[in-house]
Amino acid sequence: MYLQHIKTLCEYAEKALKQSAAHGEIFDGIVFHAGSDMNYHADDHPVVFHTVAHFGRWVPLKGANHFVHFESGQKPRLIQYIPEDYWYEAPDMPNLPLEEAFELIQVSTLDEIKDALGFVANCAYIGNNPDLVLDLGIFEPGIEPPYLMAALDWFRGYKTPYEVDCLQKAAQLAANGYTKITEMLPSNPSEFQVHLAYLGATEHLELEMPYHPIMGWNNNAAVLHYQSKSRQNPQNPHTLLIDAGAAYNGYAIDITRTYLVGDVNPTFAKLHQAIDKLTQEIAEKCVHGSSFQQLHVEAHQAIAMALCNAKVLKTSPEEAFTDGLTRAFYPHGLGHHLGLQVHDIGGFQIDVKGTEQEPDDLYPSLRTTRPVEKGNVLTIEPGIYFIEILLAPYRAATDERFNWTLIDELLPLGGIRVEDCIVVGETQNENLTRPLVPQPTYV
Repeated sequence: MYLQHIKTLCEYAEKALKQSAAHGEIFDGIVFHAGSDMNYHADDHPVVFHTVAHFGRWVPLKGANHFVHFESGQKPRLIQYIPEDYWYEAPDMPNLPLEEAFELIQVSTLDEIKDALGFVANCAYIGNNPDLVLDLGIFEPGIEPPYLMAALDWFRGYKTPYEVDCLQKAAQLAANGYTKITEMLPSNPSEFQVHLAYLGATEHLELEMPYHPIMGWNNNAAVLHYQSKSRQNPQNPHTLLIDAGAAYNGYAIDITRTYLVGDVNPTFAKLHQAIDKLTQEIAEKCVHGSSFQQLHVEAHQAIAMALCNAKVLKTSPEEAFTDGLTRAFYPHGLGHHLGLQVHDIGGFQIDVKGTEQEPDDLYPSLRTTRPVEKGNVLTIEPGIYFIEILLAPYRAATDERFNWTLIDELLPLGGIRVEDCIVVGETQNENLTRPLVPQPTYV
């Protein structure tokens, strides 16, 4: 799969260069840089290094200062930087046929990189260090030129079988973490204990996680990007929201599950079932040719129905949707593209030229307006939350369509989100996460 993946990337790079040339950006090839590492301001402590994603698509080499050099009609070259250093260990080599895929050149000093790359002044550069580019002889117009970048970003949306396989492997690692959490929930662990257990079960270091995991008991589940990890065991545990992923060869999986524990308010449990059902329904409907924006609207309509059926809102589902009442309970987008980045690039592009379409003003947090196509990988993650800051304007206006007595009972339970990852198909999708991480009703 990997060798075919590299063949496909060469085809994409060729197309991107032609697209770029059609708009006056003419280059012989592309230099993809893994990136340079850097320190915090006025410090000798390094910022955690993240590989430039466009390089990472070619090869999952850890560390900085590797290069891939692509030129039309030639075998791509990989310059691997392996410094002779007694301060840090050399990164492990990925278990991939690199010598078959590339002309592999290994260097041990930064000075050797320029010699290894050779003449690249007529190439475009993609990376995070423009100063280095000038030393390579590439002038400013060749630094991440916009039409070339737009094309490469666009092609990132189509995942190869190798990329899907990496995402599947990441999903299995994450599933190990969720299994461990369900085993320990009866003991009412603290968020901190859950966090450590998840890292252990997924065999990830903290810095290897694709994003900072969310582990929120009760009202903390209503903080959409909750970052703290309380060391205190919950005194009255009912809701535990886990939004945590895993990575494999640089590819990120993104999963959320909301667990209900003990004697949970039956209305909250009913809403939990509605969100779980909605996630699965939209994951099936989000096929080639569908509109993600329209699916987001349909999610709001379904949430309006759930809130009215549960008597949280004392009006019709049609009025709840039309008057935007659902936005007080569901303030984020339906999902996003997924891959080398958790929020993968190109979500607002609607064509290979880089034309962007902003989301509707009613839904500014929606992360993708791109047409849904076969080979895309997307998250589906509707939710219902009880967040006082969003409810406050309606409370202040004494809006009688809100069942304030019931809402006050549900506020301490936080919120509900259920998130799966799908590979979009022509008429049927592949759910990467649901078979591995089911959503139990109770724990």
